[in-house]
Amino acid sequence: MQFIQIALKRNNNKLSYQNNIFFFFQAEDGIRDAQESRGLGDVYKRQKQEVPDKTLMRIAINRAKNPSFIGLTADDAFSMTVTYPDTTNKINHGTFGKIRFFPKKNVNKLYLKITASNLYKKVSSNYKFQIQNTRNLPSDGQITLDLPPEWGKIIPDGYALSKVYGTFSNQKLIYTASFNKVAGVVTSIVITTKFNWPGRSILHIEMNNLVNPADVDKTTSFEVNTRYDGEILDETIKDDPTNRVAFLDYTPGLTLSSYSVSPLNKGEPATYSMQSSSLSEIPAGSSIELSFPANYDKLLTQPDKEIACSSKLIPLITCQVKDGRLIIPISAAIPANTVIDIQIDGIVNPEPQADGKTGGIDILIRKDAKVLQFTKDAMSVELAPTPKILELTHLSATSLNLQAKADYEICSQTDAVLPAGAQIFIDFPQQFTMPSDSYTCQTLTNNTGFSYSNPNNLICTLNRSARRITITGSTGDIQTGLRQFCYKILKVENPTQVG
Repeated sequence: MQFIQIALKRNNNKLSYQNNIFFFFQAEDGIRDAQESRGLGDVYKRQKQEVPDKTLMRIAINRAKNPSFIGLTADDAFSMTVTYPDTTNKINHGTFGKIRFFPKKNVNKLYLKITASNLYKKVSSNYKFQIQNTRNLPSDGQITLDLPPEWGKIIPDGYALSKVYGTFSNQKLIYTASFNKVAGVVTSIVITTKFNWPGRSILHIEMNNLVNPADVDKTTSFEVNTRYDGEILDETIKDDPTNRVAFLDYTPGLTLSSYSVSPLNKGEPATYSMQSSSLSEIPAGSSIELSFPANYDKLLTQPDKEIACSSKLIPLITCQVKDGRLIIPISAAIPANTVIDIQIDGIVNPEPQADGKTGGIDILIRKDAKVLQFTKDAMSVELAPTPKILELTHLSATSLNLQAKADYEICSQTDAVLPAGAQIFIDFPQQFTMPSDSYTCQTLTNNTGFSYSNPNNLICTLNRSARRITITGSTGDIQTGLRQFCYKILKVENPTQVG
């Protein structure tokens, strides 16, 4: 930001309330955004309070644009006059020292790095633009990202940037973004900053869920520049070949033989199971990644739950979620055509798309930054409506002491249809760790309108990551009527903290 700061010492005359203080500038290019400005080169400021004699006054004019003139100004180029209120009678008048203006600085370099989660043609990908500047960009500056037209055409109408953040701040960055189009194709994105971007720091711009072009092998160059007050500060090298994106022809590399989701209700935490095989060896240190469509939450689960991945046939490392992708590291090489079985617990089913389904889930094999294999829309299932709410009618524990083992009795009431063999899910709160390998379940006698086909042959299984007990083998085929059903879970470890 450029500004002129002027300090003067008053003579013995007292400055009255509401005096006008103004400067006269013989400015070639004028003054921008000056308060109460009238005419080229004149800046007026009304004094709001009395100023005692011999007071040092300092007046700053912000965002004044320097002239195109180069050299030393004349003796009387800058002057100041103080007048009485509502008159032109002068109290004081004086000129200021000369100012030397220097030639305009050259435009500095700006560095751009582009990464994409997937570079196969016609498939969904998340893009990240990492930009390092040279000069400071003040608030109300502009960042212009010029796009190759063959890439800009993949940006749909109404699209918004996914995220803008910087290494220089842990606060949310405020900005506005506009998308400029030519013949319906986005050719540039202009970001107007409401934050200060310090020099030599990095800004990240993320654009997620874009479908890669189908007919482009390599784009022309992406280019970026920063501007302030109409002047370019930094810019990338023109036609830099390192700022191009190359795409790969899509050939499915994974064969998915079967998959399932249970339960299928939207909004419910579910278990996703799949069996697949690879046409070639998957090297150690690779990862299997599932890329979920935009209707899934970025966390893929509820805030108080965790996602757990398991396999009976292949060695896995703890999986993790990142921006709507599930990453499953592989600890040892997997030979070609080996059956890959994976069970994922805790994914929350999304709102269905227009066809009532989840939308296509892509599966890829990645090692380091390179995608080895990819299968588009490998999984998609039709979702069921949100389930009816069960009314909890009874809850008790034999002990409420911390870390004690307690028997929990739970009763619920419903008028929903319960077919024979229906599963009963009991989810414990996040304070419970459920450390045991298994738990014993029993039916209770305080039931209403409900029969058990196998009351003494219950199957009670644990999903520790979801803190879920699943009870099967108890329900008969009951179609109508209001019913209450009750269970006891034996020797559940109480939490370690109060609350």
